[in-house]
Amino acid sequence: MQINELIKSVEQLSSSQFEAFYHKLQKIRLQKTPSSIVEKEEKVLKKIHTPFAKKKNLRFNLLIAKRDTQSLSKEEYQELLELTAAFEKFELKRLKLLVKLADLRKITLPEVINLYNIKPIAKS
Repeated sequence: MQINELIKSVEQLSSSQFEAFYHKLQKIRLQKTPSSIVEKEEKVLKKIHTPFAKKKNLRFNLLIAKRDTQSLSKEEYQELLELTAAFEKFELKRLKLLVKLADLRKITLPEVINLYNIKPIAKS
């Protein structure tokens, strides 16, 4: 079968059939990918799934709750600003890792997020 014929066949698939086909195609691609690239992907994925430091996260949430009840001291407000900056830096690093993973896979960022079912990091 020629590539153009294959593409025409794929165009006729329903949305759910296309998704299933696409995921199977990704698995085949992964099987044909050199192991060094697979290892890099695994390392990047591990970093992507590393949560924000638990102690910082708990403190961050406490300070947000105090802010919401307007019972935050000046020192706590400053600490909240610092923790907010740390969380934003953490999220930026995670986004860069997602872009790196997309580059390794040679697919778009939304495709990476969908393929690996990546969810936002909860701040709770």
